[in-house]
Amino acid sequence: MRRRVYPCLVLALILPLAVVACSDDDAPTADEIQAIIDEFQLGPLPATPYPANNRFNAERIALGRLLFFDPILGGESAPWIKSAAGKDPYRYRANDVACATCHHPTLGFADGRRLGAGVGGATLHESDLGPDRVVPGMSLVTNTPVGTEPRNSPTILNAAFNGQNSLTPTALSFQFMDGRVTKGLEEQAGLPITSRDGMGARVRNIPEYVSRFRQAFAGEVDEASDITIDHVTRAIAAYERELITPDSRYDRFLTGQREVLTNQEVEGFKLFCGKGLCGDCHSGPMLSDFTFRVQGVGDDYDAVLPGFLGKNGAGTDWGRFHADPVAFADQKFAFRTLTVRNVEVTGPYFHSGSAGSLADVVQFYNRGGLGGRDITTEELTAAG
Repeated sequence: MRRRVYPCLVLALILPLAVVACSDDDAPTADEIQAIIDEFQLGPLPATPYPANNRFNAERIALGRLLFFDPILGGESAPWIKSAAGKDPYRYRANDVACATCHHPTLGFADGRRLGAGVGGATLHESDLGPDRVVPGMSLVTNTPVGTEPRNSPTILNAAFNGQNSLTPTALSFQFMDGRVTKGLEEQAGLPITSRDGMGARVRNIPEYVSRFRQAFAGEVDEASDITIDHVTRAIAAYERELITPDSRYDRFLTGQREVLTNQEVEGFKLFCGKGLCGDCHSGPMLSDFTFRVQGVGDDYDAVLPGFLGKNGAGTDWGRFHADPVAFADQKFAFRTLTVRNVEVTGPYFHSGSAGSLADVVQFYNRGGLGGRDITTEELTAAG
């Protein structure tokens, strides 16, 4: 696979730290703006696509929200594990994780870390979030350090609108940076769960959860024993699907309210889709084409956790290859094009979080990669 990188300039709307100098005479005309919108198939967020078995259901969304924020479902939070470790099973919270631990509302439904902490992150104080979590944490089961995750935690804002090799949002969408999930949020919600049977047992033993599952899945759940992992993941996905950010200034601009953006922002819009070539990948309503690209972004794991061997055990991450080493043998170092909606609140950036700021992102593209921490041409060539 040939390496494809783009010298991306700045869209001031999305990259507010940048300065784009322009005069009224340089500002795009109304016809130019509309031509850009048409060429790159830009548009506001569309209607939410729902899978047939998980249509909008208020009770299910409310249940999913409880599950999303409940640490009893993840990590080593089972009371009997805590008791066996000599910990108070109802007070000791180390290594307990909920979905919201790595996708927190105050951090743009990401975690603000270079690499996700997952169950490998401990908290010294109950209020510790994101970058304040301590890595590595100690396992309550083995009493040995638990490392970090090999990738940055992407935001789940607007994940309901992901596509699959297409600009068109679909309920059966790519999730995760390597696209190993191809069936949307329902499949994604189940993958971080390490003990699926254990999680089912936990919710079945809580009367309030049983009552809520009965309401959310009327006709499917009558007794506690009816609750399956499928019900759990569908409920979480139902909540995640509603985490959307419609009617932004950008959306209103696209639908004809041109005055909502400043001249500087409009000029940035023109640069983003024009000379910057950013729109070659970041197009459509989600500003992503949902394909996979080799960018040459490095990992630099050792700077985060010395000795950490990363996704492939050799200190690097082969991206799409990890989703299926046979089907994607020629796609080492390829990662899914991520949306740039809400990008100002979802850093750090790239699969390894190696860009700490939006300015760093722009600098990466302007130099065409090949910085001290980037993947070299020789490494990319060797990967095929």
